[in-house]
Amino acid sequence: MKKIFKTLVFGMLFFASLNLFSQSSALSKNNNSQKTTTNKASLKWNYSGTLSKYPIKAYINYGEGTNSAGSGALQVPIMGYYFYESQNTKIPFRGSCNGAGIIYFVAKTSDGDETFDGQFVESMLEDFTGTWEKNGKTLNFKLKSRK
Repeated sequence: MKKIFKTLVFGMLFFASLNLFSQSSALSKNNNSQKTTTNKASLKWNYSGTLSKYPIKAYINYGEGTNSAGSGALQVPIMGYYFYESQNTKIPFRGSCNGAGIIYFVAKTSDGDETFDGQFVESMLEDFTGTWEKNGKTLNFKLKSRK
């Protein structure tokens, strides 16, 4: 039931973004605006998983979605942090996800950027998998929503 609720919430945000975009497209033509924004909203999610064989946890705040004028493509900014369970030191990151379920974020660390490039599995905001890269090294990661 909780999984269905999460999917419905993300779907409502997505369709609200499309509705607001269609309502304000005439206004953006008049003021040459490049983007329109949705109502102020954010979703906060906790995840646990692995980076290769290393247990990790993550916190992600999904921000206010934006649509590029003319394309209708939804982009949702994300920010948060992750940490290795063995170290318990937060590593902050920023990135985005889109309406197709692709998620990308970058963590700036003292010894180089770490990139996470993934895709949601089955439903938005739930589990996702992908690849982590830093200084030419690539590892797989998996994150699952903590219920």
